[in-house]
Amino acid sequence: MDIDKLDLRNNGFSFEKKVELPTTKAKRDRQFIPNLPAQVFRRLVKTRGKTWAVYLVLWRRSRLESSRTVLLTSCSLREFGLTRNDKYLALARLETTGLIRVQRRKNRNPVVELVDDRTFEAS
Repeated sequence: MDIDKLDLRNNGFSFEKKVELPTTKAKRDRQFIPNLPAQVFRRLVKTRGKTWAVYLVLWRRSRLESSRTVLLTSCSLREFGLTRNDKYLALARLETTGLIRVQRRKNRNPVVELVDDRTFEAS
């Protein structure tokens, strides 16, 4: 082993670009966001930033899990290009609009409950 030939810029390791398998890409391309009630959409339109996108991820997870209560992970948001910071800002905004209830837990992902759609029918 010749010490002069080591690439020390990356601690001797070479990093390669991550490649997505065709089957994984095809599966990801088939994913969708379920239909959203118009009264919920009207409330989301008034929100700022990426709040609506975080809500749509919550909505999707809720429908996939058949539950109004979901665990919001940063990994599930990262899949759609959203960050941890986007998550925290959006959760606060969505709580103030009354679309969700959040159970925050120290050093753990928040548990989010989507408010029942029927509460928006009167508004």
